[in-house]
Amino acid sequence: MNPFKFTKKPLISAVVLLLSLLAACGPAFSIHPLFTDKDVVFDPALLGTWTDPTGDGLPLIFERGDADSYKVITQLNDKTNVDSIFEMHLVKLGSRVFLDAVQTKNRIAGQEVELGLAVPAHILGQVSVEGNVLHLSLLDQEWMGKQLKAGKISIPHEEVDGDLVLTASTLDLQKFVLDHADDAEAFVPTDPLQRKK
Repeated sequence: MNPFKFTKKPLISAVVLLLSLLAACGPAFSIHPLFTDKDVVFDPALLGTWTDPTGDGLPLIFERGDADSYKVITQLNDKTNVDSIFEMHLVKLGSRVFLDAVQTKNRIAGQEVELGLAVPAHILGQVSVEGNVLHLSLLDQEWMGKQLKAGKISIPHEEVDGDLVLTASTLDLQKFVLDHADDAEAFVPTDPLQRKK
């Protein structure tokens, strides 16, 4: 029996954040956040609109959210009037900076719409800004699945409608991402994004 009442729509919508960034694999999801209040930092260098210089991807817009969070907006489709809105936190663990993003709303024809009854799914990754270039790398679901199946990693999780969902505590998640922070297969880098001027 599945203890989680996920609907596919929030999970699919969460993947939309990556469609303009990743060519292949999707992110792993987590029930618990990667951060506690003491871990959250804010870097104004992230604010602005970031685009794929090749012109293939849709823009990501970073605005200041509540407290020290970011409101991240990405279009579901450049031919529709629908945007997906995420709440993102920067998480400083030691010398590393990670991201934790959760879809909170959709914006349809300019009106923000709550997702309704859905368990928030956290997307975890690493982030850095070098001048006008944004680098993202996200914890990869395919890598997680292969490593778990091979017994090379161990972390509490469930499989929900074909999606891998981590159920580990925040503390265990922090240890896990730090242990694998340098693994390019665990955290798949996206194409760099350019700040729109």
